[in-house]
Amino acid sequence: MRLQDLLAYQKKQDDQAKSKMIHEFARSYQTYLERLPMKVAYMECMSGLNRIKRSNPTYLVHAVEGINIGDVYFIDYGQAYRYEAGFQHFGIIMNIINNKVFVVPMTSNPETYNKADPLNDYPLPQLYQLGIIEGLNKESVCFLHDAKFINRARIIKVQGHIDPTSLLYRQLKQRLQETILPQ
Repeated sequence: MRLQDLLAYQKKQDDQAKSKMIHEFARSYQTYLERLPMKVAYMECMSGLNRIKRSNPTYLVHAVEGINIGDVYFIDYGQAYRYEAGFQHFGIIMNIINNKVFVVPMTSNPETYNKADPLNDYPLPQLYQLGIIEGLNKESVCFLHDAKFINRARIIKVQGHIDPTSLLYRQLKQRLQETILPQ
């Protein structure tokens, strides 16, 4: 068998295996989505469509410009396992390195906000209350233990800003360091 024929045969085998794999994944994913509550299925689909749209390398050329440390953005964190920040939430930019940003996810969920209250007998140390940030209309709390680097393409829209020289930002940074890299 000639090398050219062998390569053509291997490509055909690869194409068939790829097609079978995609079909099995699509069928399993459809079954998974159909079993989810509507709200969760919507978030899964929205994040998946955002990823398809934003994963094109040319997207970053036209993506969010003028990102600054301290900015609060609406971000698509993508699909997540249980107990991880996922889907669409706010987040504060803590650092910028090339096409990635280090973010701390946020929520305005009142129950989560109350769990972070330092006046509680046992406030959750991985949460940090920010209060009301300019540009947002509810009290916000950060998930310090979910801070991570993400691709800038996940950023959807700027919503507010915390001045990096402010006491609030410096306290947040200190608590983040204590949570991620304890002494």
